Amino acid sequence: KQEPQVSEIPGPKTGFPANVVEVTAGDTLWNIAEKNPIDGLSIAETVDAIKMVNDLDSGLLVPGMELSVPTAAR
Repeated sequence: KQEPQVSEIPGPKTGFPANVVEVTAGDTLWNIAEKNPIDGLSIAETVDAIKMVNDLDSGLLVPGMELSVPTAAR
């Protein structure tokens, strides 16, 4: 499986840096959160942070989609 492309940008809602992760086939919010942990947050809390930053109502991901993944908690 190809590693997702990651680039650092300012987080749109968190005010903290975020990585942009391109979703590939088979990716889930859970495994993206596992690969991009946020210090002090559980995986479930990291999933919630990813959903909040990207205005996601569900965990449905589509290959090619770009997600902002916070690199720090508030």
